[in-house]
Amino acid sequence: MVIYALGSMEFNFNPQYQLQLAIALLLRQDFAEWIGGIEVFDPALSPADIIVLKELGCEVLLINEECHRKVNRPTLFYMPYANYCHFGNLLGSNWRPSQINQMIVLTNRMSRVVSTLKGREIHKETVGYMEAISKYAEEVEIKANYPSDAEAFNDFAWHFYDVDPLVDMDMLLSGKVRKRDRSRLLEVLDRVEYLKENKIFDAFEVDSHRNDYRILKDQAEEGFKETFSRKNQNCNYWSEFYGLYRGPRKYRLSSSPPPNGWVKLNISGRGCDEHNSGGFSGICRNERNKQILVYYGCLDNVDKLAANFEALNHGTRLLRKYSPVKNLIVEGANLCLMRWLNRRLDALPRNIKGSKGVLHILKSFKLVSYHVYEEANSDANYLSNKGALSGKKWYQRCSL
Repeated sequence: MVIYALGSMEFNFNPQYQLQLAIALLLRQDFAEWIGGIEVFDPALSPADIIVLKELGCEVLLINEECHRKVNRPTLFYMPYANYCHFGNLLGSNWRPSQINQMIVLTNRMSRVVSTLKGREIHKETVGYMEAISKYAEEVEIKANYPSDAEAFNDFAWHFYDVDPLVDMDMLLSGKVRKRDRSRLLEVLDRVEYLKENKIFDAFEVDSHRNDYRILKDQAEEGFKETFSRKNQNCNYWSEFYGLYRGPRKYRLSSSPPPNGWVKLNISGRGCDEHNSGGFSGICRNERNKQILVYYGCLDNVDKLAANFEALNHGTRLLRKYSPVKNLIVEGANLCLMRWLNRRLDALPRNIKGSKGVLHILKSFKLVSYHVYEEANSDANYLSNKGALSGKKWYQRCSL
């Protein structure tokens, strides 16, 4: 099995990424006599993703084949988030009956892709391959039984191919596609074979042939370098972005001052245990990194999520009292709460009261919120522990 475009389990909050990997592992488990191994490539994979994949018995490819894998034995291609051009690359690299008949492809329904792309010049070659092979392909659509499955496998299908060995497949293509695409394809295949034959697998060496993986990985991480872009302050965009993507760990280990005209609120909560009370806290800073609001307190009978919610609740109510605060960034280490803030969860657990009130208050701010790791939230974490030990209902210090 070869997996292209799996996505990053670490970068992405949505469980569908883990579900799609689980499907691949279950296929290997249930068809062990057919599937010998799993190879994975995606430039978005983080170091943590790579470690997990290797622990699960997968091989992570460091050469970007651009989906130009030539088949010489029965191969299942699993492509959860492939770009349209990847379909054309895969078909074009195996454009002969002896190869394409050994392929099974699990990806988006190619019949739907053709209808979507038809008439677009930029995808002409991809459409040419898909249309040419359509009469030799059997497409088996996947029917989802549960909402989570429907999201993860929307419009997915199995694709099987049966081309008569005597068919000249080049003649199935239009003349322009055949001439232009086949010459470019041969160049790419020669390059990939050179990399493999010379065992150039170290993607972190500075060399024109060894740089593929690093360059693509850097491109995938580019959007996470700034926690909040000063150029694009469209809050709906950033809520969608941060609701979907966690970002590489290295960009979420430290907290930086907010952009001019914004304040940043770091919140933290500590749940109760059998020996200790819970605690909550928040620290708000302006663009000069000056503390303008600090608060903490103790709580009884709360878990960590409820304590973090209380930290958010107190902070937003305090900030609303001070008219200068209009633009607000919220950072927190509780994944569930931050996903809820970014509209990726419909509701919080029933034991948490007051969520509608908090959402109403937040409407008075221009808001961006995102998840950070504990290291970036260390000051707020210290205060939530202090709050738990203080015995005080709550304490605040304000310089707004």
